[in-house]
Amino acid sequence: MNEIIHSPTRLRVMATMVELGVGRRISFKRLVKLLGVTKGNLSVQLKKLDEAGYITIIKSFSATGVPATHVKLTREGKAAFDRYLADLQRILKPDFDLSEERSADD
Repeated sequence: MNEIIHSPTRLRVMATMVELGVGRRISFKRLVKLLGVTKGNLSVQLKKLDEAGYITIIKSFSATGVPATHVKLTREGKAAFDRYLADLQRILKPDFDLSEERSADD
C-alpha cells in the first residue's frame, strides 16, 4: 500500500488530479475550495506529493504581479495512483476461496 497516497487528504488530492488528467493544471485556491481543507494543510500535503514526483507545483505571477500557484499531475503520479487502486482492490477482494469456511453459528 502506497503510504504517500494513503493519507486521506493526499488521497483526495490525487483522486481529484487523476479526474482532471495528466498535465492539466488546477489552481491552489480551487483545490482548497473543492477539498474543503485549510491552505496550510493543503500546502503540506502537496509538498509531499511533489517530493514523491506525483505532482508538479507551478508558481507564477499574473501580469499585475499577483502570485499564483497551480498543480499538475505527472505521469508517474497517475501510475502510482493506478497501482494504489490495484492494491486496494486486492485487499477488498482477496483471491482466496472462502466457500468452505463455516459460519460462527455452526
